[in-house]
Amino acid sequence: DLSNRGINSAEFKISNDDEVYTSIGTYQFSKAPSSQSVNFAQSIAFTNARARYLLLKVNSNWGDKEFVGLSELIPTVTNCENSTNEEILR
Repeated sequence: DLSNRGINSAEFKISNDDEVYTSIGTYQFSKAPSSQSVNFAQSIAFTNARARYLLLKVNSNWGDKEFVGLSELIPTVTNCENSTNEEILR
């Protein structure tokens, strides 16, 4: 079952220089359904997280002993003065 490769727990860290990272929290993810026909979007809000870089440190998955998987990660930016998401995410 490929859904066992999905991330169960991960820590997110942010940085402005790609050298020193600060943890902004550890988050639990729900296990994905085995069907690809299900929209399985999950949202995580980072309050007051200002950074240029985002690091994802995987702590555990749902049981696979060799692999971990993440289908897609789409960062969105809010409350950033004088910029659009496209400018910031380049």
